[in-house]
Amino acid sequence: MVYTLSMKNEADLRKALSGLSQDQLVDMICQLDRRYNDLQANYDELRRKYYGVKNQDSIAKGQLSLFNEIEDTVDESSSEELQEEEEIVSKKKKKKSPKNSKLKNVEVKTEDIYPENINCPECGKPMSQLKPTIIEYLEFQPAKYVLMRYVVHNYTCHDCNEENLGCEVYTGDTSKLPARLIEGSIVTSSVIANIAANKFLLGLPFYRQSKDLSYRGIDVSRQVLCQWLMRVGDDYLETVFERMKQDLRQLDILNMDETTLECLEDIKDGQRSKSYTWLAMSGVNEQNQMALYFYNTSREHKFIYDILGDSFNGIIQSDGYGAYDDYTPASGHAGCAAHCQRYYKAAAQSYTSLYKTYTREKNPKARAELRKKNPYFSKILHILDQFTKIYKVEDKLKAMNAGPETIVKVRNEEERPLWEEIKTAAAEMKGNYMNSEKLRKAITYTENQWEHLIYYLNEWRLTPDNNLAEREGIKPYVMARKNYLFADTRHGAKISAIYFSLLISARMNNLNPEKYLAYLLDQLSSKGLRDEVIEQCLPYSSSLPEELRISKNHSS
Repeated sequence: MVYTLSMKNEADLRKALSGLSQDQLVDMICQLDRRYNDLQANYDELRRKYYGVKNQDSIAKGQLSLFNEIEDTVDESSSEELQEEEEIVSKKKKKKSPKNSKLKNVEVKTEDIYPENINCPECGKPMSQLKPTIIEYLEFQPAKYVLMRYVVHNYTCHDCNEENLGCEVYTGDTSKLPARLIEGSIVTSSVIANIAANKFLLGLPFYRQSKDLSYRGIDVSRQVLCQWLMRVGDDYLETVFERMKQDLRQLDILNMDETTLECLEDIKDGQRSKSYTWLAMSGVNEQNQMALYFYNTSREHKFIYDILGDSFNGIIQSDGYGAYDDYTPASGHAGCAAHCQRYYKAAAQSYTSLYKTYTREKNPKARAELRKKNPYFSKILHILDQFTKIYKVEDKLKAMNAGPETIVKVRNEEERPLWEEIKTAAAEMKGNYMNSEKLRKAITYTENQWEHLIYYLNEWRLTPDNNLAEREGIKPYVMARKNYLFADTRHGAKISAIYFSLLISARMNNLNPEKYLAYLLDQLSSKGLRDEVIEQCLPYSSSLPEELRISKNHSS
């Protein structure tokens, strides 16, 4: 009888074990030990996810706040980085910020209060002014809806009508009336912009917005709100989106990612329970900043051709999903160091109690002793140390505002050896029977993605990771999805992607998203969907009025 891990009958188990040689028993114990470690690691990860403290220690400052897929831990916040054991980190005193410095983008209204008499009440001579006392209050002025009623007065001459047997009507000037967004509807651009910003940026579902409107004395159902946005998306915004897609395909650098979306229509039709929203985002150094979202019923590799066409010859930066490798027209494919780093962090966390002890220990000497006593755990931390050093070099380049040649030179001189150390350390650990499933994934990812991971070293316009897409593109989408949960129809999911594209692109260009969307709809409804009008209204157009931009300082 041959022993298998699935045996449940004790008699069969004993009989099978008695026939095994010593070598076979050792192999079996190692196999069971690996299985136990993997199960324990998965169990501990689930405990951390559902019951643990959210602000876990991270390895590199600002890099590990998004674990694996951003949607899995979007609520987690990054915390202090692990330091090398030799370093003694002194607590730096925070620079004292000016009073109310966080309110720099709030409109400021100033009212001066002077004494009734600036002459001295004792001697009657004019007094000298001292430094004024500034007292501040933050007030909320709630938004309000106004029903604009234009009364057009009409006139006619009955005497002339009797002579000419007609009825000539003379009316007031109606040229100042706003163009109708939807024929026969009272909805305006400002209302559509407010509803869209509430839903897609603040995550307020239509039923909540409908309730809020009812509290204001406006009875509009969630179905009507949805119909308004769908109609405007079809009639106006889809054309702008298609124009932006043309510009997207002309960019040199793209950051791409994808996330799930549940579509009820797909579930009813018996298709996959999860559809996908894909993101294509301009690189940080591109002049035209945009983020375009694309809905698809699946994660099929070929969909990337629908997004980019068959002639995009720029560089794509992404995680390790194979669809981006399969897109052959691109001139290059850069990987994501943050994803690689997270795999190694997961491997370190599989040593649950040891990891907790190590991260809580702040004494460098005590940390060094822990690493000395646990050499295998120390090897994983050694790899994580290299990632910390890589990002320190990147921070240094950013601080010195380095030029293209300097960036490439420093990266190859300082960061390439760190990557080689990661590769060497991973190769040394490969094949060890004690490897956990988490560590095997990390090593496999490093090997399979190696050329993509180091691609950025010779391209100054790239960053080491794809965090731009995850944080600036996918995270807002996931945050909103947490509230409205799903899309009813495929068409609705497509239109939602268009609204997201315009609102996030506006934010990337330092525009007020709600004001921008209202302006865009005003222009398109009054001037038509002509190419020159659309060109001037794109979120990265230099022709946009300054009042749409988020100024650094407001005063009045």
